[in-house]
Amino acid sequence: MSLARPVMLEAALIYARAGWRVLPCRAKGAKAKAPHITKWQHNATTDPSTVKRWWNKWPTALIGIMVPDDIAVIDIDPRNGGSIQALEALAGGVLPPTLTAVSGGRDSGRHLYFKRPKGLDRSVIGCLPGIDVIVSGRFMIAPPSLHPDTGRPYRWENYTQPAMMPTSLIKALTRPTASAPNVSTGEKVKGGYTRSTPYLPPSKRIALTRKAQESIRNTSLSRTAFIGYLEGWAPTYIEQLRQAAIDNGLSAKEVDNTLKSARKKAREIQAGGRW
Repeated sequence: MSLARPVMLEAALIYARAGWRVLPCRAKGAKAKAPHITKWQHNATTDPSTVKRWWNKWPTALIGIMVPDDIAVIDIDPRNGGSIQALEALAGGVLPPTLTAVSGGRDSGRHLYFKRPKGLDRSVIGCLPGIDVIVSGRFMIAPPSLHPDTGRPYRWENYTQPAMMPTSLIKALTRPTASAPNVSTGEKVKGGYTRSTPYLPPSKRIALTRKAQESIRNTSLSRTAFIGYLEGWAPTYIEQLRQAAIDNGLSAKEVDNTLKSARKKAREIQAGGRW
């Protein structure tokens, strides 16, 4: 018998007994990290018998935990330029110790769990490059799940109670923002997400990507492509963005891989995906 079964099952049961609603997620393949179950927002559970049934059916399933109503998770993705230092700069000081998970991926991204402050009503995508804030209605992959790309486990770096967010960070995340209209329809971006920077039309975002400094040009492309797919840019804008990145010195292969990754993440968010 694989060791994955008792380890994952017991961990899922621990979360469930602590009151965290859990769900089984795919461990491999093109849909890795996606839920095994349908209507997961409703069907995620704390019921031990259901948890046992799921992990008996999918012994190596990753553990998804629904973000509770009173928690906000800050997702730091170094691949897209995220860092603790950038977050502390936004907060204007050192962050307090809080419940923190480290991804098993090559980038060692982090999930920081804080008490959810009043006024933070929706998830905030891109408060800084590579930094998102996730609230209820979404789920996180939890330790000791094995990362699909590396096989390394997620782990708790700081296993403590979620701390209060610094007031300066709360203000930065909840300040009034401009909603971004869809290029073709004029509708607001779907999915319950806010933006912490003013809306820019595709032409201006593409121009910024074309002029991005060498050290951040891939990050600029990734972030702009993600916004473009989320907003529903017309294919002509995506092609212009692709050419702008190539003109700025990135290889066609690197650009295409970045666009593919950004499109995948945007579609997961639009479908109610995971972090």
